[in-house]
Amino acid sequence: MVGGLGADIITGGGGLDTIVFNSLDDKGDIIKDFNPAEDFLRLNSGGFAGAISGTVNFAHAAGFAGSALAAASAGTGWLLYNDTDGKLYWDADGTGAGTSTLLATFEGHSALDAPQISISTGPIDALHLLLV
Repeated sequence: MVGGLGADIITGGGGLDTIVFNSLDDKGDIIKDFNPAEDFLRLNSGGFAGAISGTVNFAHAAGFAGSALAAASAGTGWLLYNDTDGKLYWDADGTGAGTSTLLATFEGHSALDAPQISISTGPIDALHLLLV
C-alpha cells in the first residue's frame, strides 16, 4: 500500500499488507489496523537521509519524547517507535541532535519491531509489491 505524499489514513484490512514510505514527504500517516503478525513496513533508502539499504536501525521504548531515545547511535538514520502512543519517528542522524520527524501513528499501538521493517533501494510502487 503506497499512501503517497502527505498524511493519509491507511487501512489494510485482513491478510498480509505492506505499507510503503518512499520519502519523508509521505509522513503523517495514520495506520489503522497494522498487525505485526502479518503486516510490514518498507522504506526507500533514497528518500530517507541516513538510511542504509538492507539495514534497519530500529529502537522502541515506552513514553519517550520524539528523538529522546538512548538506544539510537550516531552516524546513520534510526526509526524510533514510542510503544506508549504508537508514534513512529525518523531520526536522520541517530543522535537526537536534529529534529526527528513523525512518520506515522499506529492506532491501537501495535507491537512494532525490526522484523516487520525493511529498507530497499529505489522507489517502491504497487506493482513492485505484487512481484515481491
